[in-house]
Amino acid sequence: METSDIISLVSLSISVFAGIYSWVTRRKLDKQQLQINDYTLLKNKKIEEDEKKAIVCANTFKINESWRIRVYNKGMGTARNIRIHSKDITEPNSGIRLLIKQTSYPILNKDDHFDIVMMLFEGHAYSPIIKLVWDDDFGNDRSREQALDLTL
Repeated sequence: METSDIISLVSLSISVFAGIYSWVTRRKLDKQQLQINDYTLLKNKKIEEDEKKAIVCANTFKINESWRIRVYNKGMGTARNIRIHSKDITEPNSGIRLLIKQTSYPILNKDDHFDIVMMLFEGHAYSPIIKLVWDDDFGNDRSREQALDLTL
């Protein structure tokens, strides 16, 4: 074997090794790219869903001697037809009376709120549980339960 034949064989070996290495690396990168694409699609779908969702919450506060429930939307979507249900408040001896004129609030955009005036009587429940129910672009009759804090 001459020197040129040895150089040719070494060159061929290096070329074959480089080709196999490139092929294996390309397969790994393609697999990773597919995983990245799947993750990006899922993330975009979640963002799209979150933009449709409203998250309606409530808290209580006291102004002078008047208690109020503040209902607010901390989600990205618009809430419609917001209703409040509570056995703890609607019972005759609950000691809590809500001063509302309508059974539902029509619309609540992102970061908006509305207040409901409450009258508290002797022996009222200090942590009544309420259920907030609303409709949004994600679905109808979505709900959230939470306890209100009516302590001084």
